Amino acid sequence: MKRVLFIDRDGTIIREPEDFQVDSLEKVRFLPGAITNLARIARETDFALVMVSNQDGLGTESFPTESFDTPQRFVLDTLAMAYAETGNFRSANATAQKAIQVAAAVGAQKELTELQQRLQVFQSDKPYREDFSKTLVPRK
Repeated sequence: MKRVLFIDRDGTIIREPEDFQVDSLEKVRFLPGAITNLARIARETDFALVMVSNQDGLGTESFPTESFDTPQRFVLDTLAMAYAETGNFRSANATAQKAIQVAAAVGAQKELTELQQRLQVFQSDKPYREDFSKTLVPRK
């Protein structure tokens, strides 16, 4: 039987914002060492990691679900990439699939396509690496 480690997202993985609502990408700030240590736990232990988040007021007019979904998708995508970087492709695949579910539920087509492309890379047991050589401007 696999053991499960439940990890609170806000205040453990990302900084808790002053208003206690992570409702935009601007409010997502990873705590130092959080990603590295989660990837290490996933790689070196037999725990299944489950990220939980208690969002007071989620789904209300002041905090619509759509405001939660974008930051949540970003956090899941970042965790999937971290798992893949450490060679934990099983966790990378599972986490990427969760990010895809969030994107699909809100119809975020561009993000959905990008997430699906990353998942294909993880499924081939490779970490995701972007080629920035085409976007870099040479120094003069």
